[in-house]
Amino acid sequence: MNLTLYFQKQFKLISDKSFLFAALFVAGYGAIDELHQIFIPGRTCDFFDWTADATGGIIGVWIVYIFLRKVATSVAQETVS
Repeated sequence: MNLTLYFQKQFKLISDKSFLFAALFVAGYGAIDELHQIFIPGRTCDFFDWTADATGGIIGVWIVYIFLRKVATSVAQETVS
């Protein structure tokens, strides 16, 4: 997560699409984790496991996005009132 925040501060395009970048980062991290498992005895690299990892991460990013959007809306409404 710190790495995504670092890149968001460094690049304007990533900052504008931060949730998309976070979702892509999670999916990429899951892919690297699956590839890493090839080298661990007793573990396998599985496409469906990566799909589950990526789906869970993207759902998590989506939940945070919805939550932050609701918080921003409520703060804006309190400021106007």
